[in-house]
Amino acid sequence: MKNVMNKKEYELAVYGANRGNVTSMCSLGRAYEEGVKGILEPDIEQAINWYSMCIDSGDEYSISVIAAIDRLKILRREGNESATKVLNAFNI
Repeated sequence: MKNVMNKKEYELAVYGANRGNVTSMCSLGRAYEEGVKGILEPDIEQAINWYSMCIDSGDEYSISVIAAIDRLKILRREGNESATKVLNAFNI
């Protein structure tokens, strides 16, 4: 699922996130994960930053993304080549 957010939704998410709205922060995480057509290319590092801010609010999607990345990092440290390839593909 790519580019699920349009320009107006992205602008509203930026507005809300800049004012501390957690829902907007989580939406920006998704925007950076998937990209916004004509506005924003996917940027997993920025997505992680936004998702990290959402964890304390209990946002399940943010928690699952961060948990999956953490698990991949553990597997990479254990020498798992597949985990290394996935993380390297996203420059993590």
